[in-house]
Amino acid sequence: VQIQSPRPIQIYYRVYIMKQIAVIGSSECTTDIYNDAVRIGKLIAKKGYILITGGRGGVMEAVCKGVKEENGTTLCIIPSINKSEANRYCDIVLPTGIGEMRNFLIIRSADIVIAIDGGYGTLSEISIAKKMDKKLLIYKPSYMVSAICDNIHIINSIAEICSIL
Repeated sequence: VQIQSPRPIQIYYRVYIMKQIAVIGSSECTTDIYNDAVRIGKLIAKKGYILITGGRGGVMEAVCKGVKEENGTTLCIIPSINKSEANRYCDIVLPTGIGEMRNFLIIRSADIVIAIDGGYGTLSEISIAKKMDKKLLIYKPSYMVSAICDNIHIINSIAEICSIL
């Protein structure tokens, strides 16, 4: 069956790929860090970025919450196979079933990486980001992160993040 069209059909391919920012950080954090992460999430959405996180609690939940409050999009790459383990602010959940190895996918997918606070998982993601030569911003690092990341620019204000993005 052939379809006849009264007008010639022209197909145009326009590729527009939105910038993607990964925010990495602890699954447990203080109220101050949580509130800062919400504010950073709002900034990410206002700037038109897609957020990528590990999709769990703490910093990951807070930044997702901020993005959603500004009607942005969140992509959550979780370590388990159970989608219900993602936080409630995740739009798209990728249940990998590969545990902490999902950290590689989070960093590989990002154009920019923002680390907030952090523990051992965050350290592994920072290492991957450095290896991949990703643009890396570290906001209010934990003692563990700051002790290891002595040659990385540390950011202590959200305004500074805004000026970089």
